[in-house]
Amino acid sequence: MMRVCGHVAAVLLASACLTSTAFAEEPATSDWLSGDHATGDWDGQRTLWSDQGIDLWATYLAEGWRNTTGGIKTGGVYTGLLKAGADVNFDRLITWQGLRFSTTWLWLTGDDASAELVGNSLTISNIAGLSNWRLFEFWLEQSFYDDRFSMRVGWMGWDSEFAVSEYAGLFLNGTFGWPAYLYQNLPEGGPGYPNTGIGWRFALEATDSLTLRSALGHSQLKSQEDNPHGFDYAPYGETGLLWLNEAEFRASPGGLPGRYTLGAWISTKDIESPEDPAKEYHGNYGVYFMVDQQLTSEMPSGSAADEGGSEQGLGWFARVATSPGDRSLVGCYVDTGLNYTGLIPGRDDDSLGIAVAWSGLGYAQEDALQAAGSVDVGYEMVVEATYSFVVANWLRLQPDLQYVVHPGGTGDLDNAFVIGARLSADF
Repeated sequence: MMRVCGHVAAVLLASACLTSTAFAEEPATSDWLSGDHATGDWDGQRTLWSDQGIDLWATYLAEGWRNTTGGIKTGGVYTGLLKAGADVNFDRLITWQGLRFSTTWLWLTGDDASAELVGNSLTISNIAGLSNWRLFEFWLEQSFYDDRFSMRVGWMGWDSEFAVSEYAGLFLNGTFGWPAYLYQNLPEGGPGYPNTGIGWRFALEATDSLTLRSALGHSQLKSQEDNPHGFDYAPYGETGLLWLNEAEFRASPGGLPGRYTLGAWISTKDIESPEDPAKEYHGNYGVYFMVDQQLTSEMPSGSAADEGGSEQGLGWFARVATSPGDRSLVGCYVDTGLNYTGLIPGRDDDSLGIAVAWSGLGYAQEDALQAAGSVDVGYEMVVEATYSFVVANWLRLQPDLQYVVHPGGTGDLDNAFVIGARLSADF
């Protein structure tokens, strides 16, 4: 507990110091705070490399969480993540048209509030994982026909392109990123953070308003315990194949941008019935639909009427999904939420959001839990409220509240109320 208090105190002290520093008159300090990175431009070297097609980056995320009631137990944990990587654009580096390379490495530390405190499956923190360093992404992408068609191969986090909601990305609960209808229904969570495997991705911008995406890769990845650094994988004959497809349609009703996405996935890996381990099904599948729609727009302070209005205002997202209840842990799923960027005058980049996710168990999973003695079986739900405060261009502080109903999908544990905060810094 002392360690958690120390981390929280450090977060608050750093935020207070940086906020007060923002009003200092020294030009050097002002330039530092207004820059994009805490380590600056490296005496111009970073800009030089970027102009040549090489971008190096690192971000550290520090979280403190406390469960105040319900769940497994009350108490606090610290969760940390260092992400670092490089992006190379060969257009500028060696004039190879359309070729890109990207790699991302992770260093995970601390504990998982869901596993340690709450006992829920809609994970409290979207950066929680087994403490270790690991490879996350390492891929090459080649684009053709003025970037309308592209192919990518290598270690890929599918959650960077598939089942992704722009407005849901504000929230810290894991299900608002790589959603529970995928990570609960795929072996070892599927190829989403922090576990990835080798795969192929194809994308086609069929028209100015329609993009088609398809990815093929391992259906069953090795667990974080069995593959702590992310390099190990089994042949496709042992793991089965995962095929994930999306059609994204873009429109602007009332002049406000929106994205509407239909997705479907198929896994060929044989899986046991949740109700009867002696019974196996040949694979699993599911479909989902997503909406990202801006509802209102306002102009940033002091800007021209025709500049940047789409970046501020109220946005809404919703996702619905279903998978067969005889073999899926999650048979039906719904989430939705609102966030407002620039609500407070003078705080044009801050965002306020509230979201809710409901995860209904598959009926075979319900039967299995009831047979094991669980009561009030059926669903898990989480409600999250959060505010992202921009301290500097490279530093954000985000307090967060989450209320968890039916942790684990049953009434065995009392509802939990979790408070926390994230400090993220770009280096």
